[in-house]
Amino acid sequence: MFSRILCALLTLLVLAACQPLPRPFEDQEKESNELLTLANRAGVLVTPIEGAPDPGALAEAIAAELRRLDVPATTRTGASNALRLGGRTQIVQVDGPRDELTISWLLTLANGVLAGGPPTSLQVPREAWAAASPEALREIAKLAAPELVDLIEGDRPASRPGPALAVWAVDGAPGDGAVSLKAALERSLRRAGYRVLAEIVDDGLVVSGAIHTRPAGNGRQRVTIVWSILSSDGTELGQIEQENVIVAGLLDGPWGEIARQIAAAAIEGITEVLQQVQAGKAS
Repeated sequence: MFSRILCALLTLLVLAACQPLPRPFEDQEKESNELLTLANRAGVLVTPIEGAPDPGALAEAIAAELRRLDVPATTRTGASNALRLGGRTQIVQVDGPRDELTISWLLTLANGVLAGGPPTSLQVPREAWAAASPEALREIAKLAAPELVDLIEGDRPASRPGPALAVWAVDGAPGDGAVSLKAALERSLRRAGYRVLAEIVDDGLVVSGAIHTRPAGNGRQRVTIVWSILSSDGTELGQIEQENVIVAGLLDGPWGEIARQIAAAAIEGITEVLQQVQAGKAS
């Protein structure tokens, strides 16, 4: 599905320049045969998910998606210093071809302390779930993984100097983009070393997003995402723009991986704007 995305450009308005992005909507598989070694990251052992039609296959799908989000994860036992992530599924049959699936998560920390995360809830195709369809398991993993990253990584200390950032819900987003893209950008900013707060503070800055869509012909639509950097009093300090021509309706449901890739692609431009804002204050 992501391969049908036709183009992606990021425009830095404050620089009046245009540059291509590194294919922000395409899957980028991480190596899958062992725990990755990443700075300040604990390895995660994903254990078979209880109650799933194929507990091991769902665990591997979760581990693969965590790796793709830069979290070192494996289903191989023997990693003595690894965190342990387990889950238990509950399925409720409803009318129609889909059932309600809930997965409760439990993370065992290196010191033995248990931490529970928010459950993953979604509708799954009944036959695909019963057959442990690889495609269905991947979709479940893509939905669950972003919140599992938050559970695994916990609070990350900010490494960049400068004001704290607050991210507003994205205005005009179809599907669940208003929430999922906001959350994805918050995660990307934290990973980039920024201090991200849930509320606006007097000496902080705000990242505000807005999405506009229009037909592009031949079953496609042009999607423009504008990120504005604002002072706490609402003054606009800079702006970047992402523009994509995509298959019409692609964003009408859950954004999942698309939100992560858009957010990751926006970080470089947002960083340039923030650096200019700081330089302007210092001059």
